[in-house]
Amino acid sequence: MSEGKNYVLITPGHELVLDTLIMYGVTDELFRTYAWVDGNITLQGERFAIHITNIRPSDVPLPEEIKEMKDSHIFCGKRTGSGKTARLEISPTRGKFERVGPKWQQKQYKICDLCESIAKKGEAYIGKREVIVKSREKKNTLDEYWVLSPVEIQIPLILSIKGLKIFECLRTLKKVNFPHMLSFLTFLSVLPSPLPGNSWLFSIYRKKRRLESAYIGSRADNIHRFVWTVRREYPQFSRLIKALVELAEEGNLDPLIKLTDVAMTPSLSLAYIAIRKLRSALEDTYPSELREFNRLGKALMKWCQV
Repeated sequence: MSEGKNYVLITPGHELVLDTLIMYGVTDELFRTYAWVDGNITLQGERFAIHITNIRPSDVPLPEEIKEMKDSHIFCGKRTGSGKTARLEISPTRGKFERVGPKWQQKQYKICDLCESIAKKGEAYIGKREVIVKSREKKNTLDEYWVLSPVEIQIPLILSIKGLKIFECLRTLKKVNFPHMLSFLTFLSVLPSPLPGNSWLFSIYRKKRRLESAYIGSRADNIHRFVWTVRREYPQFSRLIKALVELAEEGNLDPLIKLTDVAMTPSLSLAYIAIRKLRSALEDTYPSELREFNRLGKALMKWCQV
């Protein structure tokens, strides 16, 4: 492969979550093989196109494991009669479960050894935490998996996803069973830096021994912009969020709900409601968070006027 020559690798089309893992696995293999890799990655439907424009050293060929994706060759396909039942951590690629329409059914989901091997390498780029779900009769502990799928990103920036330490950031959420938009707000608020690239899809899976809960997928672009608009004006924002998580752990989700309302719908009236709710919730339990509370108010006002 000569320097500057274009190559395109296409993930096989196993639905968004598994193809995201495969994309991460492919780029991880490129980083291990070359001192420098340049190009970009774009999401096309539920497949990723990995455009390689420059590598160093240029005389080193593509790793054997990913050669089969070159030039749009779909080497495995969605579901085939051959292959083996996938044994990855994240549904629908675990065991015999597959999503069929709105329901989960017990069906063999088969992939080839190569897809599974590459996807396993991609698991280093995802996050996991335990969640406690309470009902009147019992309390369940579920594993919650977070997969971040870039819509468009430069290849070198993929490495920064590892640097975000997603697993450690998710531990900040403790074991609280958050509604998913609150989850996104809380997670994005405690990240050490903004997500790279232009836009992201978030996928959350929950499971016990057997899959019992549905997949949640969403774009959180607006919440992402909200978080970093506020953090520029109010640097203590991530610390405030951690205090609100502790309140949520005690059963008081309302302050986070009101803050998420402002993130989703920039409105001065919603901002005033959130500020009053936050002040009331924090003044007895976390008075230190109120020292520069006026800066938070100004940050929310600025967000609503953008």
